[in-house]
Amino acid sequence: MTSIAYGTSTIPAAAIGAPSPYPQFVGRQNLVPLDAIGDLPVDMQERIRYGRITHPLPYATYDEYTRSPEPTSVATITMDNGLLRATVLPDFGGRIWSLRDLRADRELLFQPSAIQPANFGLTGAWFAGGIEYNVGATGHTPWSLQPVNAAIVGDDTVRLWEWERIRGMMVRIDLTLPADSPHLYARVEIVNPDPEPKPLYWWTNIAVPQDDLSRVIAPSSSAWYSAYTGGLRRCTVPRPTADELAEGEREGLDISYPAQARFARDYFFEIASEELPFEGIVDGSGAGFAFSSTRELPSRKLFLWGEGPGGQRWQHWLNDSAGGGPRRYVEIQAGLVPTQSEHTVLPARSAVSWAESYGAVAMDAAVAHGDWNAAVGALREQVAGPTEMSAVASSAAAPRVVHRGSGWAAADLAVRAETWPLTLPEEFDGLPLPPLDPGVLAAVASPWEPPPAPFVPPTGARWTRTWERAVADAPNWWTWFALATSLHADGRIAEAAEGYRRSLECRETAVAWRGAALAESDPRSRAAAFGAALRLDPQSYPLLVEAATDVIGTDPEAALRILDDAPDTSPGRITVLRALALSGIGEQQAARDLLATPVEVPDLREGETLVGDAWWAAFGTENELPSWADFRMTPARPADPAPID
Repeated sequence: MTSIAYGTSTIPAAAIGAPSPYPQFVGRQNLVPLDAIGDLPVDMQERIRYGRITHPLPYATYDEYTRSPEPTSVATITMDNGLLRATVLPDFGGRIWSLRDLRADRELLFQPSAIQPANFGLTGAWFAGGIEYNVGATGHTPWSLQPVNAAIVGDDTVRLWEWERIRGMMVRIDLTLPADSPHLYARVEIVNPDPEPKPLYWWTNIAVPQDDLSRVIAPSSSAWYSAYTGGLRRCTVPRPTADELAEGEREGLDISYPAQARFARDYFFEIASEELPFEGIVDGSGAGFAFSSTRELPSRKLFLWGEGPGGQRWQHWLNDSAGGGPRRYVEIQAGLVPTQSEHTVLPARSAVSWAESYGAVAMDAAVAHGDWNAAVGALREQVAGPTEMSAVASSAAAPRVVHRGSGWAAADLAVRAETWPLTLPEEFDGLPLPPLDPGVLAAVASPWEPPPAPFVPPTGARWTRTWERAVADAPNWWTWFALATSLHADGRIAEAAEGYRRSLECRETAVAWRGAALAESDPRSRAAAFGAALRLDPQSYPLLVEAATDVIGTDPEAALRILDDAPDTSPGRITVLRALALSGIGEQQAARDLLATPVEVPDLREGETLVGDAWWAAFGTENELPSWADFRMTPARPADPAPID
């Protein structure tokens, strides 16, 4: 018999901070450059060009989290059938935080020491560990640290659902743990309710523990891979030939053993269309974890950090903020398209669905670590097949809602009707929809009252029409700012600049001045607008960083003047930027003084080398980076030594 309980657990977690009120018009993903795809198959090139986003709007970003975890009461949903116990975190995007094999008393997933935000997601904050569901666009989902709706359905199912705001789609995930089953099942459905086709992106990311003997197994003899230097290359699996190796890797590399890799890699396994899609990882004894899916989710991937200093530093950064010593992990993943640089199409007014299965495996060690094809065959025998997955039907029982997610689904769906006043629906296709916060609703629907504090307004073509109506019916600083933001997000910069100007005529606000700065091409006018924004919001960390970063390459003295006004309690990025600016004006000794002891930058971006660049600018590239500053995911070094006075 399966038991399901909704409650709370105490988990170490760092403070997330408030969402930024400043809309982000630049994306944070590491996308394959379009000028590097000319040698790829034509259909892959088309999918890479299709659906790329340049910003995370309408979602707000999170930049002010800490690296000081504290015991925190976290909402949990626990599923237990005596063989497996799954723990789901509905306040963190529905992340499956734990999947425990009760027979072997073994955790199957990688769990960091704390929920530690890091700058990896589409909206900034993201954390490592567990099973996450990424939807919308290339990158980690905007829901990573946001609540989703959850209900208990029948005796063995937890239903998660949420509205994806970038594309305007409803996502439903039914997690089912049948009595006496060794597998946890997920049935996913994504619905496009609109009359236009939309780009579709989905990757299931599963973090699993890694040690020196861990082997990743998938039914593949070739893969596309990214070495984080731009572009994609193909290689033989499991042993690339000498001419297929990425820079810095050793001849004889077996990519199925993550411990052999020196640097971070993405391997996208090519799996035959008639093959069951599956992937797993086993330790030296042959014990481990595997997952499979129906053929609608055909692609498989291995992400590894590598054993070089940068990869080790990142792993320590992501999983040891609460102490206990760093541990290694890799991610095994599944997607709808061959690589994460691509999108497919979800036709108008249609849905796509598939099933996934997760569970423990125990293979003979000699087979698991022997011939590749034999290991693949042995693992295939232990994963759930398509018949078994398809037999797990969604329950027809009425859902008992236990957790509320975002209220934006109701507002977005109401705007589609374009009838005023807005009537918010209470459900979508049988899924209850929580109401939008009354204060937010009053700001985004008639009477369009300016909110007490700015927030990122909804954007997109339908909302642009709404804001055009709003400035006609209720012209104020907020409606003009919201219209300008939606136009700016659509690349209509001149019209956005006019909207910011009209907003500032109604009332001067930091958000409108900052928008005006970004819409301005003249450097002096841009700097003046940033200055006006900072005078109105001098304590804003994201605004300080953006304004200083905007000029640090061309006018480091101006950057220093901005940074000198930062609060004493500002995060480490301010210190590193100040050091970089000091080096830029020839004050290397002052920069060295700032970087003489380790500096933590909580919002350091995945792949970002800011800390190392600042250190090398101060100390010279002939010196080796200290471990605390080395976040390189490639063998790259600066081309020219920085001057030393």
